[in-house]
Amino acid sequence: MEPKQKISFSILFVLTAISAFFLLKSIPNNSAVYFLPVGQGDSSLIILETGEKILIDAGPSNQVQSELAKILPTYDRYLDLLIISHGDKDHIAGFVEILERYSVGAVIGTGRKNETEIYQSISAKIKAKQIPFLGLKEKDSIQIGTVKLTILAPSEQEVFSGAQNEASLVLLLQNSTYNILYTGDIGEAVEKESRKIIPIFTFRS
Repeated sequence: MEPKQKISFSILFVLTAISAFFLLKSIPNNSAVYFLPVGQGDSSLIILETGEKILIDAGPSNQVQSELAKILPTYDRYLDLLIISHGDKDHIAGFVEILERYSVGAVIGTGRKNETEIYQSISAKIKAKQIPFLGLKEKDSIQIGTVKLTILAPSEQEVFSGAQNEASLVLLLQNSTYNILYTGDIGEAVEKESRKIIPIFTFRS
C-alpha cells in the first residue's frame, strides 16, 4: 500500500470510529418518559429500555418536532407507536407533520368516526401510508417491549356518544419503574370511573 493510501485509510478509519462513538452515545439506552412542552396542548414521548418509542398526542402545532429533535438523534426518523387520545386540535395537530417526516410502525386511537377536520386529515395520511391502525376501548390491553398498555376508557357506548371529550382514550402505561395514567380530555364522570381502577399515577425508584 502506498504511503498516501495508508494515511488516507488511517484518517478514514479514525473518522468512522469517532462517528460511531457519537452515534452510540446519542442512542437512548434507558427507559424514559418526556412530557413535551408544546404550548396549549399535550404530548408525551416514552422510550422503552428495549428501544421502542411511543408518542402520545402531539400538541396543537409543529412545536412537537423541535422537542423530539432535542431528545432523538437527527438520523432517527422512526416512531414505533403513535397514540391519539381524541380529535381535538390541541392534542393532535402536531401529528400532521410527524406523519410526513417520520416512519411510523402503528397508530392507536378509539376508532371514533366523524371527528374534527384535523383528525380526518390525519386519518387520511395514516391510510395513504398504509400504517396499521388499532381502534381500542376499555378492557383492551397490549404489550410493547417492557411496557403494558391498558385501556380504561372509553366504553363502547362512549365511543359512539356525542361527547367527544368523554370518548377520550384513557390509557394506563405500566412497567417495573412507573405507572402513568393518560386521560385525554375526559370529564369528571369518566375520571371517577378510571380512578376506581388506578387511583393515581406513581413513579417507583
